[in-house]
Amino acid sequence: MSAVGSPRTPERPMAFTAAELSRGAVWACRLFAVALPFLRVPGVRGVTRDLLDQIADVRP
Repeated sequence: MSAVGSPRTPERPMAFTAAELSRGAVWACRLFAVALPFLRVPGVRGVTRDLLDQIADVRP
């Protein structure tokens, strides 16, 4: 499953391509966005509510 020009070599078996890193970053952001409202950190719910209010204010 190695792509042409893949950075994986026997010396560097865990190297990632830019596309793989990009997909990983997208999934990490999605996971964080889903988990954020459920985190038990004081003030997080207020922060997310404020952000949602700001987003709602920007939309026409």
